[in-house]
Amino acid sequence: MKKKKAARKITKKKSRKSPRKSAARKKAKAAKPKRLAIEFRTTKRLPPEEVKKLFRAAGWTGDLARYSAKKVRLKLNRSHLVVTAWQEKQLVGFASAISDGVLCALVDNLIVHPGLRGNGLGGSLMRRLGKELRAQGVEYIFGLGTRSKKSDKFFEGAGFQQIPWRVFLRSPR
Repeated sequence: MKKKKAARKITKKKSRKSPRKSAARKKAKAAKPKRLAIEFRTTKRLPPEEVKKLFRAAGWTGDLARYSAKKVRLKLNRSHLVVTAWQEKQLVGFASAISDGVLCALVDNLIVHPGLRGNGLGGSLMRRLGKELRAQGVEYIFGLGTRSKKSDKFFEGAGFQQIPWRVFLRSPR
């Protein structure tokens, strides 16, 4: 026969909050970022103008932001995987990867709207991209980042590690 545990009655003492502390708590609560209502989608079917608008907002004016709608569609269709983040009807995050579908993938774009940076949206996009690539059997995922401590911290936080390779570029110019 099992013994039943006696339920304890816990009573809280009423505390008197000082008006200063209460106001400080309200301020701190208001300063905390609100939970974002974000919808993630895995699709290559995106309005090219939304993609271009996000790139321009992020200051990336040299590539997709200046491409024609046809060229943006071509980039999306030829990407192995595209994960997007939407807030209401606005594209606020974009991540894409190119891959052979077996051995390796390269995250070639990761963009978060400047007004939403620092809320974990970039990390969420990377995790979703990585999870989907792993589910497809892709073994290695490479990411390109800028040479900065902020970039290093972001990629390391997303599970990447720096490798002692050099990256080479052959430009059409």
